[in-house]
Amino acid sequence: MRDLDLTSLRLFIAVCESRSITRVAADETIVVSAISKRLTQLEHIVGTKLLVRDKTGVRVTSAGETLLQHAYSLREKLGAIERDMGEHAEIVRGHVRVFAAATAVAEFLPGLLAAFLKVKEHEYIRVDLEEHVSHQVVFGVRRGLVPLGICWDVVDCDGLQTREFKRDQLGIVVHRSHPLAKLKRVAFERTLSYDQIGMQPSNAFQIAQGPGNAQADRPVRYRAVVASFDTAIRLAHADLGLAIAPNGMVEQFKHAEDIVFVPLTDPWAQRRFVLCSIDFDALSPASRMLADFLCG
Repeated sequence: MRDLDLTSLRLFIAVCESRSITRVAADETIVVSAISKRLTQLEHIVGTKLLVRDKTGVRVTSAGETLLQHAYSLREKLGAIERDMGEHAEIVRGHVRVFAAATAVAEFLPGLLAAFLKVKEHEYIRVDLEEHVSHQVVFGVRRGLVPLGICWDVVDCDGLQTREFKRDQLGIVVHRSHPLAKLKRVAFERTLSYDQIGMQPSNAFQIAQGPGNAQADRPVRYRAVVASFDTAIRLAHADLGLAIAPNGMVEQFKHAEDIVFVPLTDPWAQRRFVLCSIDFDALSPASRMLADFLCG
């Protein structure tokens, strides 16, 4: 087993998780044939079939599942080595990957990450930020794909440690000529009498608006369905209907005098975002510094 190499094991883990060599090749910017060659060599070294390729992708054999668990364990041990040795370094260096919900990326993270990376002590730290819906954020942290995740706290974070990150308020965004524009606050039920700008089902907004839709006695009248808060707010500004968006996103349109934000009174409209990790105390020095900065 002395010929086992860490790169092949890392690629093996990625293929097992994605069930696709092509997808991993795209993510790693490596040609498919190179990954296939490494996997074949890995099977030759261990002396058994690890993966079965078919029309649906890649299936892990029972032997492959056994190796996968050992590979996860080895990855954790290597992470521990990095963390322990990092404690002895005078200058903290590191690469931190973060999965974050779309709203957190749009509202909070650009300014916070810029401030973190401008600190002199952080000049050798690199941060990679990926946008995902909240349940994918939690999945990525649980599987060890990333050390840190930021998600809406309505998702199941069981088994993870969490720290409060930020809060925001959902409300309706309307043109100032809209009948609801003069209200101080409004219940979601009252908005159902008017055309709305909806969001695509894959968007994180679908999770946010879901409780309101479930409790409503009438269906929502969608005038348009879009992919982002930014587009929804722009259509509301054009008086094509009302949009539901977080206050932080609307603040980016302060220059548009015709936009009015009216907070929703429904309990689900007050959202809490959390930073999650398998174990904050076991983070690498670079990851721990970022976690402390974000929640400080």
